[in-house]
Amino acid sequence: MGSESFYFSRRAMIEQRLAEISDGHFVQSIGDVYEKQHGVECVGVSWDLPCDQLQTIASCLGGQRLSAICRVLATEYRLKRSGFPDLCLWNAQTKHILFAEVKGPNDKLSETQRDWLDILVTSKIDVEVCHVRDGDARDTENV
Repeated sequence: MGSESFYFSRRAMIEQRLAEISDGHFVQSIGDVYEKQHGVECVGVSWDLPCDQLQTIASCLGGQRLSAICRVLATEYRLKRSGFPDLCLWNAQTKHILFAEVKGPNDKLSETQRDWLDILVTSKIDVEVCHVRDGDARDTENV
């Protein structure tokens, strides 16, 4: 996935899958892949969450927004494999999802983090940068 040719050598297959995701056909696919591949070591994949939580998060994102994230990872993985926000917060009942980047007192956003924030905002995904300070003072900014 880190090579320039990854996307181009698989373009038709990737575009077909992205179209399926965008059209809303992804919950069952997540379950199928999880069942067949769970635990298999794969670049960029963490098996920390159970399948039902992954399906819920994906449902909260919706097909078009999930497809937008997948497109970035498929086309620019080498450049965008880091910098994704620290937290994902979701409400399964309201289907609301929010990503949050947490920054300490002397922390600044990296260029890759700024890129991801822009990608998410452009994809109409709620994002916040939360600035943690010493003591009780806290500050967040909507992006």
